[in-house]
Amino acid sequence: MKLMSTTTQAVQMSQHQGHLYWLSGTSELKTLSLHMSLPCLSLRPYFLDANNQLLPMLKTWCPQKMSAKRWQCNTSADKMATLNLQEGAHRLPWQMGVYVKGMTHESLGVTMHRVMVCSHPQRPTTRASPETCCDWKAVEGDRSSFTKTQHEKLADELKLF
Repeated sequence: MKLMSTTTQAVQMSQHQGHLYWLSGTSELKTLSLHMSLPCLSLRPYFLDANNQLLPMLKTWCPQKMSAKRWQCNTSADKMATLNLQEGAHRLPWQMGVYVKGMTHESLGVTMHRVMVCSHPQRPTTRASPETCCDWKAVEGDRSSFTKTQHEKLADELKLF
């Protein structure tokens, strides 16, 4: 945990639902979230490359479904990956689930993917840690010859996807 500020004027401190509250010397209520989560920017390189394309491990994750026009793959609750991540001086277990869905847009000649990664410290835990999710969209296929109308149509499709 990173120290956000220091004060010698805290009159009273209390913790409730993952937040620390204190009353400053000027009778101002201050708060600080103690929730723990994995930052999405740090997770993204494990699922999408620099060109916003799915990494090979996700492309071969459920090939029997990925051949369909619309498909969806996800980790079940009992198969969530457990990672031991460094938190301060200790390595503590975190659980991570991955959900991927895709759709082939035949008229545009592209495949759209949506990747969602949800994580939380392994249960049971005393750490304030609701599950947090990161969500990314990717498009595969040659778009170099797209007209403005095709780009707009793809953008509209991605909003709904």
